[in-house]
This record gives sequence, C-alpha cells and structure tokens, in this order.
Amino acid sequence: MEVYNQGGRYPNDRIKWDQVLTELMPDRPVWGYSNGDTHTTAHLGRNWSVFLLPDLSEENVQDAMVDGESYFSYTPTQDAAAPTISSIVVDQSAGTIAITGAGHTETRWISEGTQIATGDTFDYFASMAGVEDSYVRAELHGPTGITYTQPFGIGVVPEPNTIMMMVAGLFGLLACSWRKRS
Repeated sequence: MEVYNQGGRYPNDRIKWDQVLTELMPDRPVWGYSNGDTHTTAHLGRNWSVFLLPDLSEENVQDAMVDGESYFSYTPTQDAAAPTISSIVVDQSAGTIAITGAGHTETRWISEGTQIATGDTFDYFASMAGVEDSYVRAELHGPTGITYTQPFGIGVVPEPNTIMMMVAGLFGLLACSWRKRS
C-alpha cells in the first residue's frame, strides 16, 4: 500500500494504512511503500523504499515485495536524509524486538494507529499483553526524515492461555514466541 506519495502529499495515508492493518493483521499483512511519483525535478529524492536483497535481480525484488522484506522513508525536502535501519534483532526469550540504525533521535512503536512505546528496543510481551490479533510497526524519527518498518504480526494460538507473538515483517518471519497468558 502506498503510505507516502510525492513528499507527504496525502497525509491521511498513514491513518488509512493503520486502519487496514488493524482490520487484517496478523492474518493478512499489508506492506507499506513510499513513492516519489515524480513529475518534476522538485519531486525527486523525498520518498523511497529500501528492499533487502541477497543480490539485485528481478526475482529477488519480487520476493522482497511479497514477503515484506523492505522498509521505507520520507523526507520533506530533496536534500534531507532519513534514518536508516542496519538490523532488527528478535530475542524470543526476552520477548523483545531491537532496532539498530543511524540518523534517528527517537523510535516510536505504533499499533492500531496509536503510539504504544518508544525506544530502540520494544518489549512485545509487556506492551502487547492481552492483545489477541494485532500488529506493531516502528517509526524511526530523525531531524530531517522518518523511516518506517513493515508491520510485525501478533496473534493468539488456539490453545487456552497461550499467546503467540509472530514477529514477521521486515526480514520475513523472524521468530515465533509463545507465553502463557496471565
């Protein structure tokens, strides 16, 4: 889904994306993209998507688009830099997702259109306790731009008193964690 177009031309697109994710996740991820929609040189360099590829080929790009192996960025001006993501680490035993990147001053964790946490490490067992079917995504805010992860799905296993945190998204399926619900 196009979440940014030609700078921030349609500001309600982020709201619509969260509404769609709230309705469909974790069963049906909807990956976000940022596109320049360049009609003049003034539109260049404000929006882009980064695909995480083993090597550049048409097949790898298509696979990354299907699997959500990407992140996307927005800057309000052509000469600005957006934050970058260098790694995402899931610690299944601690129930955390940690993002490492550059160029950001704050990481915001969003679920169902609401900021639920900040910081480079997100404790999904604590922050998502009691949540049955949902998602979380991260926004890395820098002084001159924002970078967005793909959503991570969170679901409940059918067995009683068990919650599954299916951390899927940016790098494909990263981990599945189970914990008894209290």
